[in-house]
Amino acid sequence: MKARTRMTVLVLVLVLLVPALQLDGDADLPSIEGPILEQFEFHLTWIGIRVGTGILELRRNGERRYFTSLARSVDWVSRLYPVNNFAFTVMDDEGLPLHYRNMQSEGRYRSHKETIFEEGRVRHTDHTNGRSTQYVTDVRYHDVLSAFLTSRRVELVPGRSVFIDVFDDGKGKKVEIAVLRRETIDTAFGKTAAVVIEPRLDSDGLFRHTGPMRIWISEDERRLPLRLEASVMLGAVRASLVGGIF
Repeated sequence: MKARTRMTVLVLVLVLLVPALQLDGDADLPSIEGPILEQFEFHLTWIGIRVGTGILELRRNGERRYFTSLARSVDWVSRLYPVNNFAFTVMDDEGLPLHYRNMQSEGRYRSHKETIFEEGRVRHTDHTNGRSTQYVTDVRYHDVLSAFLTSRRVELVPGRSVFIDVFDDGKGKKVEIAVLRRETIDTAFGKTAAVVIEPRLDSDGLFRHTGPMRIWISEDERRLPLRLEASVMLGAVRASLVGGIF
C-alpha cells in the first residue's frame, strides 16, 4: 500500500449509485436497467466518524446480472480528500463474470482497469497506463465483486475456509475466504446472529486496506452483509448496513 492515506478503503464496495456519474473523464459507464434483486445501503465510519455512504446493488436484465459498487466520501471529507470509486461486473446467469471494470478517484490518485472474461482466456487492460495483456487459461475465474456474491452463497462453517478462483489486478489466484467464528452483533435491525469471514486477497483488488478485512454475514437465509471492517493507516473503517431492498 502506497503512502497516500486511502480513506476509502471503504472500497468495500459500497455506495450511492448515481446513474449519471462521471469520474474525471472516465466515461462509458454502463446504463444499467432491469429489476433490482438486492440493494444494500451502508453508513461508512472511521474511528466513529461518518465519512461516507454507500449502496451495493444487484440487478437483472434478461440473462445478465449487474452488480455495482460506488464508494463516495461525504461533503466534509470531500473538501479534504475527495473519494469517488466506481466498479461493476456483468455476470451470466450462473454468477460468473463476463466484464469487470474498476475506476478509482481518490484525492489526486486515478486508476481505471478493465477485465474481459471469455471461454479459454482473460483479457486485462489498465487504461491508466495503456497496457493490455491476455491470458490463456482453462480456469473460470471470478472478479472481486462476483467473488463477494459467491462468498455469501456458499456454506460457511467456522474453522474452515472456502477457496475461490479470482482474477484481480492482472493475475489469477486462488483466494482463501477464512470462516472465523459465529457472533451476535448490534445492527440497525437489532441484535443479529452472524458468521465472520476474512477474505485473504494478497493484492489491492477492490478492498484496499493495510490489515485484515472482515465481513459479518447474517446466518438467516438472506445472508445479509451486516458489517464490513478494514484496517487503514490510522484506525479502521467500518461499513454498517442500515437499509436497502432484500
